[in-house]
Amino acid sequence: MLEVIGALFALLGAAAFGLVSTYMSAVGISGLISAISGFGSMLLVIIGIILILGAYGLWIGHRWGYWLGVVIACLGVISIAILDAFGFIVGIVVLYYLTRKRVKKWFRIN
Repeated sequence: MLEVIGALFALLGAAAFGLVSTYMSAVGISGLISAISGFGSMLLVIIGIILILGAYGLWIGHRWGYWLGVVIACLGVISIAILDAFGFIVGIVVLYYLTRKRVKKWFRIN
């Protein structure tokens, strides 16, 4: 469920970057700001898609979904380096959950 929420926030962030880019073009300010917001939007769409795929893999019980979830949670824990306390807390919670015996049994991880 946290993966889906993260994906929704990533896609909302992509839409916000797109709005910034559109606004800057409408005002007549383009160039670097427009390029950065376009790149940010594209990056957030890719992240949102990866999170949706991870959520699907976790929901179905595939091993690749388990490992993608672990990687995403580890990246959330590492994000504390850029002062993202929410990502850090969510990463710790997801890592704790994914390391429980019953969860590993569901994904057929020894």
